[in-house]
Formats: sequence, structure tokens, C-alpha cells
Amino acid sequence: GQNSRVGHACAIKSSNNVAKALSHLETLSFEDLACALGKRLAADREVAARQTQEVHAAQRNLEEKERFLDESEKRIFEIDSGGDEIVELNVGGQLMSTTRSVLCSAENSLLAGLFSGNFDKNHKRDKDNRIFIDVDPP
Repeated sequence: GQNSRVGHACAIKSSNNVAKALSHLETLSFEDLACALGKRLAADREVAARQTQEVHAAQRNLEEKERFLDESEKRIFEIDSGGDEIVELNVGGQLMSTTRSVLCSAENSLLAGLFSGNFDKNHKRDKDNRIFIDVDPP
């Protein structure tokens, strides 16, 4: 059908292009060929260098993600082993004590997020090093 004629026409055109390129190569001197080859090698080296940089950047990104996951895993195991850790709180001036597991018991809650271990370094603390939560207690 028509598709086979189009494919045949493309094959003929392609073979004509190859024949033209080969006849053009036959007219070039060795110096011209060496120059063209040198340009092609230089271009290929640039592509290879760029690809190498991309691979190194991706590798650094992967290593950074791996470090983050390792740190997260470490915090999770610390929390898991310290679930009965007593947490001293200052809630709007009222002093309270509870365990981390109680604070984290309501999944997806603000308290569970605050005491998940991901934000321990960011907690505000009072003068006695209790975690300060600035709300009015009940």
C-alpha cells in the first residue's frame, strides 16, 4: 500500500544521501578528514564531560537523600526506644509532665508532629529547660 511506497521512497532518499556523503568524503583530503574528525571528537568530548557532570550531580543528590533518610531512620529508632521518655512541658505557665508516646498517640495531630523527633532542636524552652508551648491551658 501507500505506507510501503513511502517507506521505499525514504529508503531510496536515505541511500541517495549516503551515496552523496560517501562521494563527498572521497573528494576531501586527509587533512580535511582529520580536521572534521578532530571537530567531531571535540564535540563528543564536550557532550561526555557534560554528561559526566550530570551524573556526578545526580550522585551527590542521591547521597544527600540517603543521608537524610539515614538521619530520619536514626531519629525514628531513637523515638521508638524513647517512647516512654518523660517530656517536661510548660504550657502557658502551667507545668506538666507526660511521655513522648502520649504526645505522639494522636496520629497526624499537631502534637504528634511537634514531638515526632523531627523538630526537637526547634522547641522553645523556658529557663528550666522545659518545652514551652505558648497557649492558654484549659
